[in-house]
Amino acid sequence: MEKHNAAVLDETLMTVALVDLLAYSMKDSHAEGGNVPSLWGTTHSGGVVAVLRARPPDHRISEITRAIRLFMYGSTCFNPIGLGIPSPVDDLPQWWRVEPVGLSVLSNTIRILEKLRLQIEVRTPRLVVYVRKLRSNTRLDPGLAMDAVQLARELLALQDVHAEADLIRGFASTPTTDQADRAILPAFWQFPNAIEVTTAILYWEFRLLVLNNVLELARMVTSFDEDLLDLRANQSQLIMQLLAAWQWGQQQGVYVSVHLAAAYVVVWAGLLRREVLNGVPVADVKRWLLPKIKHPLLEWTTDATEIAAEHAAEVLVGGPLPGRG
Repeated sequence: MEKHNAAVLDETLMTVALVDLLAYSMKDSHAEGGNVPSLWGTTHSGGVVAVLRARPPDHRISEITRAIRLFMYGSTCFNPIGLGIPSPVDDLPQWWRVEPVGLSVLSNTIRILEKLRLQIEVRTPRLVVYVRKLRSNTRLDPGLAMDAVQLARELLALQDVHAEADLIRGFASTPTTDQADRAILPAFWQFPNAIEVTTAILYWEFRLLVLNNVLELARMVTSFDEDLLDLRANQSQLIMQLLAAWQWGQQQGVYVSVHLAAAYVVVWAGLLRREVLNGVPVADVKRWLLPKIKHPLLEWTTDATEIAAEHAAEVLVGGPLPGRG
């Protein structure tokens, strides 16, 4: 009986996840004001999470569930950030620590980085909530600041530099062929396969999301004693690595390009407090980025503006929420 119930739950999860994906791909950006990148999910996103929350902590996690969980970051991260709340599975550690699964056997490096990314993805929305509260307060709340700093340190610790280096060692560098691209980057990454490029994009994206918020936090909490120069250098490195994924990634079809488009909104958030990136004016980088985040599945329209991108990026670092000023 238990096995049957588990199968039904897997079928339910698959059904809701597919409906969510279909609704996401069919949404009309103009129906909700238009011209903003929709990272915030659909009305069905909560259904996916509801199925997960309905399962008891000791429920065996099937490979199907693990596969779906691997790409639920809209429901577990971006949608909550857009709503101004922690992740709906923030209080369920079993969903932070899901063992990744792929269509083929994952290398140890991929497995390590995906596990870290899944934890970061679930726990970062709470940090954004803290940062937003601190940004909106006229006076610093010491208790809130302490909670934010503690969480920031925990998220910063979710890193494996050896696995990061191992991943990058498998990438080749190729000269930039397009003149407009060359003004931003002299070379791009060449990835061995879609699994590695997807892992790289998502891991770098969520590490960058953490760093963006940590640096935003440091602007308000002056006692934050992390090495800010090192964090800012790490932020720059992640931005450049994500930009360097463009030439190869955009040739791989919608599966990879939608990950890149979402990541570039996070990159935009990392540019908010900068004027120059690696010697290139940030204004030039943003002009280069804008057409690349006008992705159909993110609901960008051809007349989307930098102002819309600025608003979306600010949401990701505790700025005003959509529709709330």
